[in-house]
Amino acid sequence: MNAKKILGGCSVGIMVVFLAVGGVLAKGEKISYLVTKDPVYYGIEKVIPEFEKQTGIKVILEGVTWDENREKALLDLISGAGTYDVINVDDSWTAEFAKYLTPLDGLIQKSADEIDILDIVSPVWSLYEYEDKIVGLPILCYTHMIIYRKDLYDKFGLSPTTDLEQYRENAKKLTVDLDGDGNIDVYGTAFNGQRGAAITDHWSSFLVNFGGRFLRRYPERPWDLRPIVNSPEAIETLKYYVSLLEFAPPGTVTYDWFDTGGALWSGRVAQINHLNVYYTMASSPERSKVVGKIDTFPLPSKKGTPKRGWINGWASGINKDSKNKESAWTFIKWLASTEVQKEMVRVSEFSEPARYSVITDPEMVKKLPFLPSHLVALETGYLQSRLHIPVFPVIQEKILGTRLNQALIGELSPEEALDKANQEIYDLLKERGYLE
Repeated sequence: MNAKKILGGCSVGIMVVFLAVGGVLAKGEKISYLVTKDPVYYGIEKVIPEFEKQTGIKVILEGVTWDENREKALLDLISGAGTYDVINVDDSWTAEFAKYLTPLDGLIQKSADEIDILDIVSPVWSLYEYEDKIVGLPILCYTHMIIYRKDLYDKFGLSPTTDLEQYRENAKKLTVDLDGDGNIDVYGTAFNGQRGAAITDHWSSFLVNFGGRFLRRYPERPWDLRPIVNSPEAIETLKYYVSLLEFAPPGTVTYDWFDTGGALWSGRVAQINHLNVYYTMASSPERSKVVGKIDTFPLPSKKGTPKRGWINGWASGINKDSKNKESAWTFIKWLASTEVQKEMVRVSEFSEPARYSVITDPEMVKKLPFLPSHLVALETGYLQSRLHIPVFPVIQEKILGTRLNQALIGELSPEEALDKANQEIYDLLKERGYLE
């Protein structure tokens, strides 16, 4: 059963109502949930007491870093210990985790009206599909967008753009000495340069908008898994990425996601291509110097190239060795519901909904003004932003994550870096049996 089959033929039904989960399943039962400690963690933490009150089911929430999440989850899943009933599934882990998780297709179909499956933007379902099985119920979806200083755009007569070349021109014009002391006060952009997943993550959001891709044919069938990360489009993307360094703060070559976001909210940069959650973080008075000065627009593409939304996210998966699957399913359905999602937006920095009913709700848009840009990215979501094959973490973190950084710091030319990466990806795929 695949995502298209699940979505096909289902009517939009009654939404799960916050504070109204029907029935007590097993009073006194406990379920454990391993999750990355991103901003949404705090939203989940705040709504769990209501679930416990309704059902009598205790939820033990364990928040860890992204890397620890993968390591702990794999250890538990592979061992069969069943320590965690519910596991956070980053979409880049879908294929790696799939054989250890409970397929949810049948449960989703039985609960189609309750879940209101057509309310979840359709590309999001495919993020958690592997070998025609859905292994996670979507909780959120991150998207890339341009987050910019509207006060500086106004000051220099700039406008949001759909063209990546114009985005770079804007970066040039926004790299300025505002007080006339001979030092640059504001840089035109910042981006992830740190070796590993961080640089691959940001570079790939540009790659898809230059018309590039990782593999010859994927996820379209029939697959052709030969890598093409040294294609003309990929080389052009990397040259573009390196060229942005001229308008970025010193140290950008070591930036991870938080560093890039911090460069905006500290007032050091005028615009960034980043995940939607960083708009929310830059709007926090406790953290940010640019509150009330920022806005967003959808990620531009190369002129003449179709816009492709870069999407990734989380789902809740049920450990196949869980002894509490029924309670785990009740919990993740509830957590993914419209009203619970809205409540998490109200009480925390959760800002990555994947439901139309949340994204278009006037109350939600008032709190999260970037939601129109978020929806554009979701609806144009490109499913090769991350590969759903078990070896993708190695490709992302070790191979591309190393070679892209070498090009950024000048150790290799863009052509050399991507030729090496392409050969290494080919060798890896061949070694693991993906290529003959």
